[in-house]
Amino acid sequence: MTPRASVVTVTAVALVISPHFDDAVLSCGHWLHMNPGAVVATVCSGDPGPGIPASTGWDADAGFATASEATNARRAEDSAALAVLGSGQRLLGFLDNPYRVGRPLDENGCVEEAVAALLDELRPSLCLVPLGLLHPDHVGTGLAARAALRGRPTCTAVAYRDLPYAFMPDWPHLEAEARAAIQAEGVEMTLYSTALPMTDDAKRQAVGCYASQLPLLDQELVQRTLELGSERFWHLEVRR
Repeated sequence: MTPRASVVTVTAVALVISPHFDDAVLSCGHWLHMNPGAVVATVCSGDPGPGIPASTGWDADAGFATASEATNARRAEDSAALAVLGSGQRLLGFLDNPYRVGRPLDENGCVEEAVAALLDELRPSLCLVPLGLLHPDHVGTGLAARAALRGRPTCTAVAYRDLPYAFMPDWPHLEAEARAAIQAEGVEMTLYSTALPMTDDAKRQAVGCYASQLPLLDQELVQRTLELGSERFWHLEVRR
C-alpha cells in the first residue's frame, strides 16, 4: 500500500507521550516548536524514594548520588526544555527501568490506565506516542499508549520515531521491526508529513537544557536528531 502523506495540524490540545524526561524533545522537538501549547506527559518520571542510590550505568554515570537527586534534576531540565518549545509538562510518575527491579513497566495495565485517564481529562484531538525502539521503557510506553488510544477513536493517534535510537548503526532493523509489530496488532500505519521550522535553533536550545544527559549520549547521533527532517511520524488506524 502506498503511504498517504498529510500535514499534522493541531485544532485542540495535542498530547505527546514520552517514556523519559528527554525523549519527546529529542524525538519531536521540531514538531513541538511548530505546535506550541502541546502537552508532554512523561511516563517514567517517578521518584524511587529517599535514600535510594542512583542507578549504575546511567544516573550514577551522570554524576548523581541518589535516585531522588537524579529525578529532581532531570525534571527541572525537562521543564526548561519544554518552556523553550512552548509546551506543557505532565508527570505520570512511574519508575525508570533500573528502579523497577525487574517488574514490567505496564504491570497490571497501570500505565495504560494513566494514559487513558489523561486522554479523558485533556481530550486532545491528537496524541503522539513512541514507536517503541530498543529500550524496555520505550517499548512498554508505546504498547500502553496505543492500547489507551484504541478505545478513543475521536483522538488521532500518531507514532513518532524514537530518536536517537533510530540512528544507531548497530540496530538498523529496529524501526522496521517496531513497525511490523504495530501492524501485527491490526493497526494500519501511513506516513504523516509535518511542517518544519526554518532552522533547528529552537530544538538545539531545548536539547541543550539536558545538561546531565548530553555527556552520556553519542554526540554524532545527537547532531543527527537536531537536523531538520530527522523526525518521522505515522498515523495509526485500527483496521476494521
